[in-house]
Amino acid sequence: WNLLDQFFQWRSLEPPETRIAVVTFSESDLAKVGGWPISDRVLAQTLTQIKSQNPRAIGLDLYRNFPVEPGHHDLVKLFQSTPNLFGIEKAVGTRIPPAPALSQFDRVGFADQVLDADGKVRRALVSVGLANDEVSYSLAVKLALHYLKQEIVEFEPLDQNRVRFGKTILHRFEGNDGGYVRTQSGGYQIILNFRVPQKSFPTYSIQQVLNHQIPPHAFRDRIVLVGT
Repeated sequence: WNLLDQFFQWRSLEPPETRIAVVTFSESDLAKVGGWPISDRVLAQTLTQIKSQNPRAIGLDLYRNFPVEPGHHDLVKLFQSTPNLFGIEKAVGTRIPPAPALSQFDRVGFADQVLDADGKVRRALVSVGLANDEVSYSLAVKLALHYLKQEIVEFEPLDQNRVRFGKTILHRFEGNDGGYVRTQSGGYQIILNFRVPQKSFPTYSIQQVLNHQIPPHAFRDRIVLVGT
């Protein structure tokens, strides 16, 4: 595992990923907007500012399974009127349900992560089977599918161990792949490809968004990820 990590660090950096922008919350942001959890009103104001720049998809990486007043009514209205906005749930283990206003439109992906024994994330969970024989997909997959719809790129299962995104094939992780030995491989997992460091993504704070301190086309036609 350490050698795999080192190979990623030695690899030449790829160009910045301009199709994705990130909006984050720092401690100073939270102090200015009233602490944690962020109220539904502040969240609705933030998402409204992002939406005004016409992003192709918005991924809200925050659990919103219960109201955080004030402003819950405003947030629900925004959820219902923003067809390219996706939220999260926790699907594995102790479940955390999604925001009902997003769930009714099937605009939810799970946020579960797969940790190795040393506490690091090297694998991604693409999908999991649920108790009712349904399949749940990750937020990453939901956002990618929505974004690539305009590129006429589809998600196509090839067999039990391969799925295709356009010309890209994702190979399912098996318990003895690479340096792994008898590792839990439930769901559809893949080995992560760490393309670029986080600083290579255009990143803005919630305060910059609320104070109109971002370029006028910072989010246009991009995937915008919002979270901590």
